[in-house]
Amino acid sequence: MQSEPLKTPRPAASHRRPDQLVACGWCGKAVLVPSRGRVPKWCSATCRNKAWQANHAPTEGPVRVVQQHVEVPTPAEPRNVGEWVELLELLTTRLAQGRIYKRDLPALVPAINHLLDVTDRRIRER
Repeated sequence: MQSEPLKTPRPAASHRRPDQLVACGWCGKAVLVPSRGRVPKWCSATCRNKAWQANHAPTEGPVRVVQQHVEVPTPAEPRNVGEWVELLELLTTRLAQGRIYKRDLPALVPAINHLLDVTDRRIRER
């Protein structure tokens, strides 16, 4: 005996009628159903967005905003000549790589020139 394949019942075709309306899932406003395509759930993008936000909102009360103060440690003053050399090399490298904004260069130039003048004076003192 050969068994017959099971037949699953087909859902009844829902025929759309002209001017058929459905309620918006958020505000309840009437939405016109198009003759083809998906049946709309929302009357506008605003209602869709509000429904999404409500669905993804925290379940335990309102959101609490926490402000955090971040302390950025300032570099300690170099203690020896080697650390001064490293610091000046770092400045030189960052300038060469373009990692210091051009808008900041006018402020650096007088400080660098002053450093060179003082260094030159100190060398001539000896």
